[in-house]
Amino acid sequence: MVVYGDIILAVNIVMNAIILWLTALAAGINVKVWRIGLASFIGALYVLIGVFEHTAAFYHPVVKGLVSVLIVFSAYGYSAFRLLLFQVGVFYLVSFILGGAIVGWLYFLQQYSVALLSSMTIAVKWSYLITGTVVGVGLAVLLVRRCLSRMYRKQTVYPVTIEYAGKSVTTAAMLDTGNGLYTIVGRKPVMLIELVVVSGILSQSVAEFLTCCQSENWLSNLNECTDSEWLGRVEVVPYRAVGNKSMLLAFRPGSLTITTDSGNLTVDKVAVAIYNGNLSHDGTYRALLHPDLFQNGKHKGEANLCA
Repeated sequence: MVVYGDIILAVNIVMNAIILWLTALAAGINVKVWRIGLASFIGALYVLIGVFEHTAAFYHPVVKGLVSVLIVFSAYGYSAFRLLLFQVGVFYLVSFILGGAIVGWLYFLQQYSVALLSSMTIAVKWSYLITGTVVGVGLAVLLVRRCLSRMYRKQTVYPVTIEYAGKSVTTAAMLDTGNGLYTIVGRKPVMLIELVVVSGILSQSVAEFLTCCQSENWLSNLNECTDSEWLGRVEVVPYRAVGNKSMLLAFRPGSLTITTDSGNLTVDKVAVAIYNGNLSHDGTYRALLHPDLFQNGKHKGEANLCA
């Protein structure tokens, strides 16, 4: 049997580079090309060892695990042990998804029965392998990024309770690190919340005004609202969207409480901006928190270990 070591080396370098790139993409890691190349070469050399005789010990599960750690360390460096384990886990996850997609694609294209596949060697066309790799990369990008995005979102969503005029409402709010909204007067950080959520604690006249009037006309038609107490708490929030500038309508609540793992965080200096729409397409959160709220708040109570 003739073994083409250069082909084995080249194919594995390419596949390892794809897996390491997808791992970095999924885990949000900033990588350098030379590190990816070095790690890919190490992985390819490890595969090439199997060509020689008496190398079965190199393919023990423990050795495979250590080599995986070495590959990940070479590709992304080391900053913390837990982060390294996380990167190794994502590396295996991407490898399994990509490998399963390629094998599944080849099985779909090959015109052989399962019995024949188990009793004969099948030659795989390069076009099939390349197409399967493309399909696997697409699946890895879609599935891994989506799963990790949902995991990250769950870690940054907090129960928030807003109190105003003796009424309160609790909803799920996501920490928005890109939220740089402040009020003009007093420079208070702004939390954005959906109208359908906050309308339950507002007076009937305010709720009717916000519902019946177009959101882009809220500020210009404030004179139509008859609740003078609420109007005294109204704040104007300037914001810049892509291609235009505008203003948001906000008000000062009685109190704002954020439930975190270390207890309840009460914020006094805050404004609540009203958004007439859905902030998340799946209803995971109904409000967006300003990062400064976690710095300006005061902790009260003990941590909720059952949360």
